[in-house]
This record gives sequence, C-alpha cells and structure tokens, in this order.
Amino acid sequence: MKWLVISCIFLLSACTDYVAQIEDKIEEQERTSFVESSDNSRLKSSSSVAKSNSSVKSDSSDNENAYSSSVKEEISSSSKIKALECAEFPSVQDRNDSTQIIIRFMPSWTNTSAIMSIDGNESVMTAVKNFCGWFEAKAKLPTVGLKVYFKQTVGSKNTAKISLDSVAALSDTLWVVENSNDELDAYACYPGVLGNCPVKTLSVMMFDWLHGKKGDGDGEGKNGDPVNGVSADFGSGGCSGHIKGMVEHRLGDNGVPVPAANFPTNCKITTHLDKWFLPEVVAEKDGEQYTNATCRSIELVLDTSGFWFGQKDDTSPEGGLFLLDDFEYLDAEKTIANPYFDNLTSNQNKKHNFGFTMKIQTRFEYVPGQYFEFLGDDDVWVFINNCLVVDIGGQHAKVSGAVDLDTLGLSPGETYPFHIFYAERHTSQSNFMMRTSIDLKSDDDGFCH
Repeated sequence: MKWLVISCIFLLSACTDYVAQIEDKIEEQERTSFVESSDNSRLKSSSSVAKSNSSVKSDSSDNENAYSSSVKEEISSSSKIKALECAEFPSVQDRNDSTQIIIRFMPSWTNTSAIMSIDGNESVMTAVKNFCGWFEAKAKLPTVGLKVYFKQTVGSKNTAKISLDSVAALSDTLWVVENSNDELDAYACYPGVLGNCPVKTLSVMMFDWLHGKKGDGDGEGKNGDPVNGVSADFGSGGCSGHIKGMVEHRLGDNGVPVPAANFPTNCKITTHLDKWFLPEVVAEKDGEQYTNATCRSIELVLDTSGFWFGQKDDTSPEGGLFLLDDFEYLDAEKTIANPYFDNLTSNQNKKHNFGFTMKIQTRFEYVPGQYFEFLGDDDVWVFINNCLVVDIGGQHAKVSGAVDLDTLGLSPGETYPFHIFYAERHTSQSNFMMRTSIDLKSDDDGFCH
C-alpha cells in the first residue's frame, strides 16, 4: 500500500499549478457534471465537433469503491484533492492484463488528429465530444511500463515519450497535454483546459444563375436558348451524365476552368462555361454596380479517421447544398432584387434557389500521404497546383472522384494552390461531400470579407 501513497503524492504535486488556476471554479464544477453541463463555459458543447466513437466510454463510473480508506484519507488530507475529485478512482487490485484504459490527449497542433503509440502499437485517436481539442483512444493496460507518445495522422510532428504508470494507478481515464515547451503533462482527471474545436471554415465564392421555368432544351425561348446568356447553361439538361474532358488540364490565366479544345460532342448547352465562375453585373443603382456573386462558407470537421469532412447533401439536415436560398436581394437594405433568384421545388418537395456555381480557392502545404475525395453533383472540377486532378463534369446524380497527392510529383514542405469548382445546373438535387487529409487554408485572394 505504501507505493500507492507515494504515487498519489507524486500526482498531487504535479497538479499544483493546475489547482491554482482553477480554484475559483471548483465549487461550480462540483455542482455540475463536468461532461454534460451546457452551462460550464469551459465545456461548452459544439455541434461542429466530430462525434467520438460511441464504443469508447470511461468505466470509472462503475467503480464506486475507489482505493482503500487509508489511501483516500491520504488524498483527502491534501488541499489538492479538488484537482482529483473530477474522476473516480478504480480499484487497482481489480485490474488485470486485459484491463482497458482510456487515454486522452490534447496536442499542440490543430491541423490533424492524433495517433497514439504504445510499444509500437498505433491507434488513431478520435475527437472527444464536448471537449474541444482533445482526442482519445483505448489501450490495454500493461503489467509494467505504460510508455506512450503521440504523432500526427498526416505529418511529421511527434511528441516526446511519457510514462503514465503513476497516473494509471489512479484512474481509468488519463489526460495528457502537450505544453508550450513541447513537453507532456499527465493528469488522472480532466485538467480544466480546452483547445480549438476540430473545425475548419473555408470561404467560398458563390455565383447565382437563373435556372428558369421555360423548359429544357436549346430551342427559341427555352432555358437553353443562347440569348439567355450564361444562365442558358443551367437547368437545360443538355449535358447529361458523367462526362469527362469538358475543361482543359490547366486553369486559365484568370484562375477559372477553360473549355476543352476537344469538347465532348455529347455535351451540349454549355456555351458559356468559361463564364460560370466569374461575377456578372446584374443591376445598377446610384452609380453602383451589383453582381450575382456573394461570399459564403463551408464547414469541415475532423472525422473519426482524422480526415477533414464536409457534407451538405440529401442525407444531411439541410437536404443539400443550398447556400443561396437567402440571396433574394443584392443589397443589405433589401431594395435591389436579385434577377437570378428563383424558388423552385426539388425532388424532396422543398423550395430552393437552384442554378448556381461555387468556387473554393485555398492553399496547402504538401505532406506525403495526403488524399482527397468528393461525392456529389453536378459538374465538379478539382485543381491542385492549377492542374486538373478530379474530373466530374456533366449533369448527373452523385458521382465520386478522388486523388492521392503522392502521385502528383509535389515537393514536401512546399505550398500549392487548391481549387474546387462546383456547378448545380438542375432542380433535382444539390449534393456536396468532400473528405480530405489536406490542411486547407482559405486564400484571401479573390474573396469578399
């Protein structure tokens, strides 16, 4: 029993700095559940946080008999007990080689999730719900020598190795923080700190075009009648199915796709493709011009595999990617009507503003192992380093595309431009899903603020 007391005293000493910082907050913490309380600002839940694996749960609540009374008295005699009361301690004598513990880690980096390594065995850690910046994984408790280190899922960042034997003697859920000195601090309870939620917001430029109600086809007066301008390419159904080869391999000098010299003959009513992702002046008032372009954003979260994930499709609450349903007016005062705004019924019997394009213009640092995939409709073109890498042209239902960046001849550590061009040209659905290990950063060039 003496070694248990020594372990406890060691841990209590390590918590000294933490206690000084949270002493004023302890009474509130003891009144509320530190996991579920929506009133505790430190533990504020974010619906954007990737859901943690439902099978990863702490077993500490099932251990009412924590340590012997003598050890409890030793702990309780210290003023630092408040730093430890946030977790119940399992009985060490009940453990065996098959005992599972949970290790939670808050890294210094924010661009990827983490991998936990114990004796060469690696586990991808998942985001902890309600605890921004924390990741967790289960581990089998070894008989002796619980030594752990962490690294990025994609990237070269590794932490130092830390022994968790003393902390593991006190709790089934261990908390490890990488501090500003790149050292690891371990706690047997939640140390009262949060990081950044694993959420990434990308600025996107939207361009509204008129789907129209004149019917499909390119006959006189129809949606596809060329006299309707760029909007003639939207809602006309003249380029059906997944069609590759609609755009050139490289972006044009103006930063948007260029129609291919050998344009597919079975893809019609795309006369103005080179204008789809450029603003068009659609109204003037008091000498000021107003365009069909507006700025929006798309949110990505880290999924359980450590990939950045964004989804707005027929399976998501919004029912699809409909970022322009509120774009009825061109000015903040709502005095200038948007002539391209329409309110058409989808196949889900809901009203939306169809007929639009979207440009995502970002940059990233290439790290070996990066990957990108997309699933959606309609036309989608992805360019990396201004070269076409995903080609999903045409009007179609959901189509997937992907690229392994290790096949592109990029140089590690170099920064490259990354573009996604998306077009929604028909009224059935608007599906957008992307998943990537690339740490994308919005490019300020060309975006409104």
